[in-house]
Amino acid sequence: MERIQKLLLAFTILFMVNGALAQTKKKSTAKKAKVVVQKPAQQAPKEEPAAVTTKPAETTGNTVSVPMAEREQIVIPEQPAPTTKPAINGAAEKVIVDSLSVHPIDPSNVLYRITNWRRMDLREKINQPFFSKNNEITKFLIDGVKSGVLTAYANDSVSTVLSLDAFNKNLQMEDTGGDGLSDEEKAAGFGNEPAAGADDGWGNSKPSSTTPKGNTKPAAGTDDGWGNITPAKPTAGATTGTTNTTASAPAGGVVEYFARDLTILELKEDYIFDKQRSRAYNSIQTVSIVIPAEKTVRGFDVPVASFRYKDL
Repeated sequence: MERIQKLLLAFTILFMVNGALAQTKKKSTAKKAKVVVQKPAQQAPKEEPAAVTTKPAETTGNTVSVPMAEREQIVIPEQPAPTTKPAINGAAEKVIVDSLSVHPIDPSNVLYRITNWRRMDLREKINQPFFSKNNEITKFLIDGVKSGVLTAYANDSVSTVLSLDAFNKNLQMEDTGGDGLSDEEKAAGFGNEPAAGADDGWGNSKPSSTTPKGNTKPAAGTDDGWGNITPAKPTAGATTGTTNTTASAPAGGVVEYFARDLTILELKEDYIFDKQRSRAYNSIQTVSIVIPAEKTVRGFDVPVASFRYKDL
């Protein structure tokens, strides 16, 4: 019986020793930590201080005065250059100054701008108020330039001023040689009428101015067959009580277009949308006088002059 008790006691002691060994083994493995080896950071090379020649410190009594160069100084960093605001889509921002408009719009309020050209035919019924007889707008423009009130320009860019002589020259009708024919028409054979008595190309001779025609008037002072005496024609320069209505050509044979002949106006305007007021405006910039094609020998429109709308 004692032997059995001793064996049991030995087994319990052995079991307790094994449990204690297992616990100490677990604790030793848990306490092991990772060892991380860090490389030393590379230090920037030290800048050697600039050699500063300073005066030796002056001692006054028990105090030592430090020179200004050795004192701590505040270093202000250099400010970077101001950068410009990048333009939209890489394009340079273009500011248009609306100097020709009667009511200019601030460029910052312009959402978009489109330039249009309008052709105004003064013969149309809707434009008749601008072209009433003796009150034509073209007449007022021509008279304004000749009187020195208006300034005429060579084109609608209104950058080149047109002199009065150049303006008058643009109003002159093209020289057709006095018979209404151009040089090209004369070269084609027009205007070469056969002489009196010559063959006209069809087997007929052209009658002369002295050949009597049928139903001629009786001579002056003779009876016309109805008991009436034919009166004599007045001599040249004689006063007959009536006004001579024959128009005399200007000096030098220069003939200008009448205001009634200038029936075309060309308007240059800017279509602007104002984003501040959410409205669209038609801002007229210039007004140009154009000679219509049917009034010219060349057969196409000929500009005369342009005017600033602000001046009108």
